[in-house]
Amino acid sequence: MILHRLLARQLKKLGCDLNSCSDWQGFVELVNTSYSQVDDDREMLERSLELSSVELLQANAELRKTNQLLRDEVTERKLAESRLQAALAEKTILLREVHHRVKNNLQIISSLINLQTMRFPDGSLKDAFKLMHNRVRSMAFIHDRLYRSENFSAVDMAEHFRDFIPQIANSFIDVSRHVRYVIDAKSLLLNIDKAVPCGLLINELITNAFKHAFPCRDCGEIRIILRREGADAVIAVEDNGQGLPEDFNVESTDSLGMQLIKALTLQLKGRLTVSSNGGTSFQVNFPV
Repeated sequence: MILHRLLARQLKKLGCDLNSCSDWQGFVELVNTSYSQVDDDREMLERSLELSSVELLQANAELRKTNQLLRDEVTERKLAESRLQAALAEKTILLREVHHRVKNNLQIISSLINLQTMRFPDGSLKDAFKLMHNRVRSMAFIHDRLYRSENFSAVDMAEHFRDFIPQIANSFIDVSRHVRYVIDAKSLLLNIDKAVPCGLLINELITNAFKHAFPCRDCGEIRIILRREGADAVIAVEDNGQGLPEDFNVESTDSLGMQLIKALTLQLKGRLTVSSNGGTSFQVNFPV
């Protein structure tokens, strides 16, 4: 039935009707021609399928090659990551050991100074050794905090202030028992290049307040401020003590404490502001 329709369609194209065709030889030739056309179409389809199969095999081979390259790259990256993690762990151990040794050495120096201080009678020499002891201990505190921290790149100075300032106050117990100190410190992370001079700076500023602000008073207050203002950090030590002498000049003073304060401010690339109005205020602004 299907063949009949195909033949009828072809004869109609030729202007013939299968039902009225009397030339059977022509009909047979037409059938053979139709079969030959079918064979040609089949062969063309088979060649097309063969070409498609070859292309598919080639594409599959390329895909396998690409997958293998990706596997090799992933393996190499994993190995590189493992080596990097091992190097980082080794560096962490070395940094921790460095800070630990520096801290221990500074503590030894601090202890030796303290022992020597105890051998002196009360006086200016003993006071000088006590100040030296506090300065060395300030540096040791920074390295101790780095040693105990998981982050070797920065120190939270607010935590350092809260831990270290009571130690300074205890070294001036005759004054600190009557003078209240208030720590108003906001979290501020500094790298070691800024943390060490910053720790020494706060030591000098608070030492000056305890030594000079309240010579004849039984009460008073020292306020220690740490905050951030835009791109700058601000450290301030304010007291309600007797204030500065009228002829005080921060640039011309020759005391070791003030010289250190100016040198540390310069090291921090900061700006020192001193005022005396109902007490004394030292403020240092420096970029972070």
